[in-house]
Amino acid sequence: MSDNDIAIEVKNLSKEFKIFKDKPTTIKEKILMLRSDTYTRFKVLKDINLTVKKGESIGLIGHNGCGKSTLLSLIAGIMYPNEGSVKTNGRLSCLIQLGAGFHPDFTGRENIYVNAAIFGMTRKEVDKNIESIIDFSEIREFIDNPIRTYSSGMYLKLAFSVATHINPEILLIDEILAVGDMNFQKKCFAKMEEFKRNKVTIILVSHNLNAVAKFCDKCIWLQDGVIKSSGKSKSVIEEYLSFMSGKQDKSNEKGNEKYTNEAEIVEFKITDSDNESVIGREIKSGIGINPIIKIKKLQTNGKIKAEILLSTADDQLISVIDSEFITLKKDETQTLKFQIKSLPLSSGVYTIKAVLKTEEGTECCKRTELNINVQAEYDNIGIFNLDFTCKKVD
Repeated sequence: MSDNDIAIEVKNLSKEFKIFKDKPTTIKEKILMLRSDTYTRFKVLKDINLTVKKGESIGLIGHNGCGKSTLLSLIAGIMYPNEGSVKTNGRLSCLIQLGAGFHPDFTGRENIYVNAAIFGMTRKEVDKNIESIIDFSEIREFIDNPIRTYSSGMYLKLAFSVATHINPEILLIDEILAVGDMNFQKKCFAKMEEFKRNKVTIILVSHNLNAVAKFCDKCIWLQDGVIKSSGKSKSVIEEYLSFMSGKQDKSNEKGNEKYTNEAEIVEFKITDSDNESVIGREIKSGIGINPIIKIKKLQTNGKIKAEILLSTADDQLISVIDSEFITLKKDETQTLKFQIKSLPLSSGVYTIKAVLKTEEGTECCKRTELNINVQAEYDNIGIFNLDFTCKKVD
């Protein structure tokens, strides 16, 4: 690969911060603590190496505090590394802190010029694009009012509009795609798709794993400041979800006192209408699925029921279904088969959890979960991929 094919190159990059234990607040405290060691060093990123080719769309995932936003800020030049280097090749735009550089006493129109200058636009370029920026922001009637009079939604709409009108070659995005109302969000995603079609290099930091799976060709999973895994988005996301499920299982084992241990899930699987497993492969949006749970009673005779929880990959609950209470004798097993006739979901990774509960509502054992990978025929904003038609009527 030649240097001209590379948009971003990160070599042996490390970043640490000082964590102050007892920061002084007065002059007297500052003098008394002048020679005191009042902080510890925390290494957020450790020897990161990363090469992004021009035109690639990369997702950065990982739990809070793993270093995602710090890495993005280092690539953007907002921060500087303690070790290593970052090189970028192309005009760069950041959607990291929307509205950075806005002055509250300036009007929206004046702030467009100020904010655009931060991104490197000339006044002539802003003059050429200002009407388009205002139209995209949907706040034309307020554009000559001071920014301090704007709602947070109006503020973010204007900032997003400015940042996406500089014709970037590299675009860095940090958890800001949920801007404004639903219609404006749709415009934001359409704009991102336009950038992707135009071969803009994109790095997206997000906890919305469905958005990452749908939008990004490749994915990088950061864990405790190092790259844990990288590759095709869907495979890395599944690996990450499996890891997080394992951590949750261990957490459950430590806190087992909240379970009655009256029963256990012997087996949990999900099949399609042909009785084939749907785990580890793509399934079409709208097909029916069958969650199947094999239960074993561990203690005395009693009643229990099973629940199925459907949620997004980032744990947003979508739906809960449950069985009738069934009576089981000690050591008796029973298999329950749920039939979900249709699963009209948008493309993405989803989690299905199996839960057992007593009549008192207490969980019998730790939850078991599986991930399914749904592929819709066309992309959609939101969770559900609704089957609909629209036609003119007289």
